[in-house]
This record gives sequence, structure tokens and C-alpha cells, in this order.
Amino acid sequence: MPRGSEIRTNFTAGELSTLINSRTQFQRYFNGSETLENWVVLVQGPIFRRKGFKFIGEVKDSTKKTRIIPFEFSTVQTYAIELGAGYLRFFSAQGHVIFLLS
Repeated sequence: MPRGSEIRTNFTAGELSTLINSRTQFQRYFNGSETLENWVVLVQGPIFRRKGFKFIGEVKDSTKKTRIIPFEFSTVQTYAIELGAGYLRFFSAQGHVIFLLS
């Protein structure tokens, strides 16, 4: 016997609390999901996968602690700043950003 599953096209309720589990008398129960991990819910109802990360390169010194800080210069220029022991490096979606000082 083939198994069937319900097709849901509306996730306007987003991720539901465990307190509403099995409370089918609420319409929001049918417009939500138990878990939505790594998904983004649009206001109009559909969901799409969250964008992931792309491996750009290894940290300068992996024996010491480093921190990655997101930096948004404008809506079209975003960077990641790697802070380490006595240095900082900039990354964009294309890779390392190299500054040439004259």
C-alpha cells in the first residue's frame, strides 16, 4: 500500500509552539509546521530554503581563537571581517579582499 502525505502550500503561521500541538480546532494549526529548520517563511505563505555558507578559505592561524563579524557597507556590498590575534582580514562573496596601500 503506498503511503500518502498531505501537501501544504501555506505556512503563514510559521513554526508552531508545542503548546498548540494537536489543537486542530485552530486554523493556524493547518497554516504552520512543527519545525522549520533552515527555511525562510515569506509573508505571502510559501517557504524556501535558507541560504547557506560558502567556504572561502582557512583562517590565518587556526591554533588561536578567531571571530567572524558580518559587515554590511551597503545593500549590495557585504563583507565578513575575520578578527584574530593582532590582525584582521576582509572577505567578500568572491573571496579574500586585498587592499593595496600606496
